[in-house]
Parts: sequence; C-alpha cells; structure tokens
Amino acid sequence: MYPNPSVAEINVKTTNGELIKKIQIIDVSGKVVLTSLTEKNIDISKLNQSVYFVKIYTDSEIYTSKLIKK
Repeated sequence: MYPNPSVAEINVKTTNGELIKKIQIIDVSGKVVLTSLTEKNIDISKLNQSVYFVKIYTDSEIYTSKLIKK
C-alpha cells in the first residue's frame, strides 16, 4: 500500500501477485468507513485526517496495514 501517509488516494497491491477480493478501510473505533472491490487506486480524499486500518482480503489470507490520512 502506498503512499503512506496519504492525502487523496492509495494504491494497493499484493507482493505475491494474489488476487485482491476486497479492501476495507476501518477507523480507530472499528467502523468500516470505506469498502472497495478493486486493487488499483482508492480515493480517500473524503476521509478525515486520522489513522485507519486497511484490511486486504485475498483468496488465502487477510492482511492488515495501518494508514495515516493527512
């Protein structure tokens, strides 16, 4: 996931070429604030400045990363 921190959009790819099924962006209270079914660019410009968690669902695993929205 890059860039991080980000202002307007993030790009998400897996390192091993797995197909991404779903991406969720979750705020610090645990609420899902954005869901995407793409593995390209995700517009985060409407999110408030904060720290978020990004869950990336593939066929075999669920990856979680921290995202800083400026």
